Amino acid sequence: MIRRMHLIIILLVAGNLCLTGGCAPKNKSLPPVTQTRTTVHLVGKFVWFDLLSENPQDVQHFYKTLFGWRFAADRDVPGYVVIYKGDKAIGGMVHHDGQVPKIPESIWLASLSVEDVNRAVSAVKARNGEVIDGPIDVKGRGRMAVVRDAEGAKLALLRSVNGDPPDVGADTGEWLWVDLFTHDADKAKEFYSSMVGYNTRTVELEGNHTYTLFRWGNRSFAGLVSLPWKDVEPNWLPYVKVDDLEETIKMAEKLGGKALLRSTNLAIITDPIGAAFGIQKVGR
Repeated sequence: MIRRMHLIIILLVAGNLCLTGGCAPKNKSLPPVTQTRTTVHLVGKFVWFDLLSENPQDVQHFYKTLFGWRFAADRDVPGYVVIYKGDKAIGGMVHHDGQVPKIPESIWLASLSVEDVNRAVSAVKARNGEVIDGPIDVKGRGRMAVVRDAEGAKLALLRSVNGDPPDVGADTGEWLWVDLFTHDADKAKEFYSSMVGYNTRTVELEGNHTYTLFRWGNRSFAGLVSLPWKDVEPNWLPYVKVDDLEETIKMAEKLGGKALLRSTNLAIITDPIGAAFGIQKVGR
């Protein structure tokens, strides 16, 4: 039987080689997604973002300069770095060398809050998605799994042990929003309705374009965008709030990043190692 490296184990051991059926992480824990226990679960909201990077040390300078983030090694999880904006933990960073066949590239892996991870995983399988790893109980973080939807977009499913971070507005330099870029919007709507319980709402944009909101109840937590390029793989893309779009793009390119796409109030950028994310300016 061919053994493969588990993605969640990569997070647990922060990049140390550990194959299924071989070694096991000594400390099966990850930092919680909220520093203050809330006991509230915001089902349908993306509550944490992990950067799996081929060179996490080098890209720290990029994000620190671009967004004012700071990075601190977690004392309880050797090799795992917590990302802070001010005093607020907003994500994590680990080394990923591309040895997981299903996750070959550096990516931002977004964690979606769900009511029941096992039930969500069953829905993934029933809708022709794929379970990359889990479900597994991770001390400090909660129960989680990593999956691909029916079109191939990757995400983590999470039922956090301490509850989710409060649903408050994002400050500059914090995560603002998440979009699913997909080739088949109707299939995506069915998939996430089954897996998460999303309902959808379509809004009209300028230029006869439409945009779909993923909603839980009456709260919008994410968006859906139809990919116009067949050679671009479906993906979940998180956005960071910025005050000055053009200056942020210029700085990103100066630091070794690349602007792939830009519009009036947002842009898609890759960091120097290739992990993609969005930036968005809100308001005037």
